[in-house]
Amino acid sequence: MTQKQNISIPRPKAESALRDFISKQGKSGLVYFRGRRRIGKTTLLKKLQKDNPNVFYFIGVADESNRETLSRFAKSWDSFVGKAVLGRYKLTELDWSLAFEQVTNFALEIS
Repeated sequence: MTQKQNISIPRPKAESALRDFISKQGKSGLVYFRGRRRIGKTTLLKKLQKDNPNVFYFIGVADESNRETLSRFAKSWDSFVGKAVLGRYKLTELDWSLAFEQVTNFALEIS
């Protein structure tokens, strides 16, 4: 069962609230951030990723093709897990289903 929570947090408390939220989950999960520009979402996630070995942060680039984004994602993911997982596939074989299958497998391993 998927649990969806909307959390609205004032900026000064966001980091500690996010850490608390993640630590209380006890299982793998997906946290989706959205908000207006320049309020610190990226900074917060990069800091959290730096401090937590199981946090993977990736952002798309405007006007980038799907294939280019997928290629960058594969390189980022392989760097994150420390081995060639998606990089062992030819770019023509790689798709988002395969990419997210690897993310799911990783999440199941650390749960």
